[in-house]
Amino acid sequence: MRRKDIFLSLALLTVLSAALALSGCRGRLAAGKSETAEQHDTIYPLGFLTDTLEMKSGRVRGGENFMGLLMRLGLSGKEAWALSQSCPDSLFDVRKMRAGNEYDAYYLKEKFQEGGAETETEAASNPESNIASNPGSNTGAHPGGKTSSKGKAENDGRKHLHYLVYHNNRLESTVFALKDSTRIYKVCKEIRYEDARADVTINSSLWNDMQAAGAPVQLILDLSDIYAWTVDFFGLQKGDRFRVLYRKKICDGAVIGIDTVRYAIFTHRGTDYECIMFNPAEYVRQARHQQQTQLQSQARPADSLAAGNGDAIDWDKLLAGIGSNIYWNEKGESMRKTFLKAPLHYSRVSSGFSYARKHPVTRKVQPHTGVDYAAPTGTPVMSIGDGTVLSVKYEGAGGNTVRIRHNSVYSTAYLHLSKFGKGITAGARVSQGQVIGYVGATGRCTGPHLDFRVWKNGSPVNPLTMDSPPSEPLPEAFIPAFDALRASLRDAWGKSRQRVEESGL
Repeated sequence: MRRKDIFLSLALLTVLSAALALSGCRGRLAAGKSETAEQHDTIYPLGFLTDTLEMKSGRVRGGENFMGLLMRLGLSGKEAWALSQSCPDSLFDVRKMRAGNEYDAYYLKEKFQEGGAETETEAASNPESNIASNPGSNTGAHPGGKTSSKGKAENDGRKHLHYLVYHNNRLESTVFALKDSTRIYKVCKEIRYEDARADVTINSSLWNDMQAAGAPVQLILDLSDIYAWTVDFFGLQKGDRFRVLYRKKICDGAVIGIDTVRYAIFTHRGTDYECIMFNPAEYVRQARHQQQTQLQSQARPADSLAAGNGDAIDWDKLLAGIGSNIYWNEKGESMRKTFLKAPLHYSRVSSGFSYARKHPVTRKVQPHTGVDYAAPTGTPVMSIGDGTVLSVKYEGAGGNTVRIRHNSVYSTAYLHLSKFGKGITAGARVSQGQVIGYVGATGRCTGPHLDFRVWKNGSPVNPLTMDSPPSEPLPEAFIPAFDALRASLRDAWGKSRQRVEESGL
């Protein structure tokens, strides 16, 4: 009987053991699946797992530097100093940390501090850990044994900082991985691109009407730059119309900017001004890639493609001739017109552009945001580009001065004139090369010369070094591809308009 009881007991024990083993196996499988799923969900986009971490968000305080922020978040002064000194400027320039920027601090959750994947003791004994490797106590001690009331307020002393994510801007963040050996890297949010359209008729102002139509503010600025040489944005009239195809950049569901304006038509006083974005350099790159095999088989140089008649074309030379321009009208002419290199025929530059020049009359050091051209009295002075005369008058130290607005971006001034040109009055339209005055010595100066000044978006620029956009048209070799692109964009506009009409918007 006893032997039978023993046998039954052993059998029951075996069954129970098997059941427990099976249950444990299932539990481990379930846990494994859950952990894998969580890792997959949480590691992107920061580059580390957040499952066992607690996040505290905040903003950089006014007057706070990087070292002060680290200490406030729980590091000792020694550790904060070491990290601030080891940051490469290419990843994070500690001098450019700005008050108000957001950050996220990650600490080990309390339930994982004992007996978890890494306990407090294990972290402290890790020889490779040089940041946050010694947790503080409940009294508010920082890692490293120092105390701080600020540290106690931000980090109650029971957690040590594992990761700090500093948000440089809306798209880019810098991650400081402090768990083991220190790592610093950048992460960027995903940006997607979406084609869009705008059709706006001016009723009050371009700014108000564009915003009322839901167009991004950046689109207004881009259009004003593209059409700067065609449209006087200060002279828009009611009934003028902009039709635009553009590509917008989207992040976290919000439009963050304009990638490119692809096609536009501006209607002014019944005349259409068409604009096509065609990038010659990109066209050559794609053509070279597509024909690489053919060029090699025919033993022709890889930097020359064939024209329609079979002749080789020096594309690099053509690209150099048209510069970086990518916007053209329907004829393939540049949307930007060049300035004259100088407003007169001069003998020499007597004084350059400077923010600290000793004035030849007053002997005081003061800005001279223009260029002085030495020339005899009576030398004709020309407008460097088409524009509208803003003022024609005597301006004290500047003497007889003519001011011209060329577009919504550029304006110029011509100082110390002996007299003004025929028909040059405020409000008059002038063309490039038109005489607007004559060299003189009026105002505060030591001799006859022209003081010539240029402003771009209201800020002075050096006339001798400013970017004067080329006005060369597209070379004939590009015209077939340009015409094909223009046709496709016009078709795309028509289809987008049809979709809007069908949707009833």
